[in-house]
Amino acid sequence: MKRSGGFTLLEILVALAILAIALSAILKATAEGVGHAGYLRDRTLASWVAQNRINELLLETAWPARGVSEGRSRLAERDWQWKVRVSDTTDPDLRRLDVSVRLLGQAEPLAELIAFKGRIGS
Repeated sequence: MKRSGGFTLLEILVALAILAIALSAILKATAEGVGHAGYLRDRTLASWVAQNRINELLLETAWPARGVSEGRSRLAERDWQWKVRVSDTTDPDLRRLDVSVRLLGQAEPLAELIAFKGRIGS
């Protein structure tokens, strides 16, 4: 009995199973990559908001009062909520500025920065 040159049904089913497993792994990796890219974008934008707020505080001529202040900023068509905590240091002419930024409505901050502002001419 001579065999024809085609594939058997079993060979085709095994090949399709291998292809399905490979494609599902590729789709999963792609989805995870997209999720990570969005998270990294949000963290980058949050750090820009924090840097902007720190620069505004450093450029102010007034000595920052101790305490906590909160506000909102809009960047990249998104609303961000920032919190600034101003505290004393061991040097009376130096204040610590802790800035945290989160997307409006989220609990966890995406960026946290620390800066120091010195008093000039005291």
